[in-house]
Amino acid sequence: MNYPFLTQKERDVETGLDYFGERYYASMQGRFTGADPYDINLERQETEDPREANALFRDYIEQPQHSNQYAYALNNPLKYVDPDGLYEYEAELLGKKIKVHIDDSILKKDPDALKRIQGNLQKALDKINAGADKLTKDQIQSIGSMSRISVSNQHFLGMSGSTFQITQRTAENPNIDKLAGDIIHDSRHGEQSKRGLSYNETTAIPMEMDASQFAVGVMRNAGGWDAHVLKGFEDDAQSGHLPPGWKDKSTPESRARVFAIMSRPQKRRN
Repeated sequence: MNYPFLTQKERDVETGLDYFGERYYASMQGRFTGADPYDINLERQETEDPREANALFRDYIEQPQHSNQYAYALNNPLKYVDPDGLYEYEAELLGKKIKVHIDDSILKKDPDALKRIQGNLQKALDKINAGADKLTKDQIQSIGSMSRISVSNQHFLGMSGSTFQITQRTAENPNIDKLAGDIIHDSRHGEQSKRGLSYNETTAIPMEMDASQFAVGVMRNAGGWDAHVLKGFEDDAQSGHLPPGWKDKSTPESRARVFAIMSRPQKRRN
């Protein structure tokens, strides 16, 4: 079946194929002409946190249509839209490619969510990228600790390894400055993880304070941030916050340790 009204891609009049950026799509057959280049095993190997890597693999294989490397939109074009022929798509954050994944369950309930989420996240990334020339090398490298954004209503909000996990509601937040601030804030948690810190009830408050202070520094350097959003991160830099149900078990010693580790000069990473 032909779905040109859904794909909205450029058609090669000589071959009759639709160009999706990564590969060509034969609408008459409802199949791509080449296999999906996305490799879940490569993604698994590149993910530093073993638990995160296993969760990615489990989520992938639980969808039977992922085994068909030539199918369009999980073989269900009336519910899903494949923007570029890939399982995930890439975006740019301060000159670095990051991957963005939107959970199938969101698109199954709301097919139009793909365009809304993609558009909103792009605005937030554009906000950060616009201030790139005003940021320090350390700030850029720290934000670069984030390599992936995962949008799902099945997990909590926050960093897991180098992946920023957010809900659909967060991804569609119309306050772009707040969404961009959240991306910057949580990228700092990625840097904290790389420095050997673990997020728990003893370290959560100082780690949140450090992450918000980092976000404030980036916002001030970049300029043009909403004053109310900036004030919110400034307040959190003074007090920190906890996930629901957690208790603050930090001590003056545990706080001092976190701040000491995060104040050390950053090691340059490729």
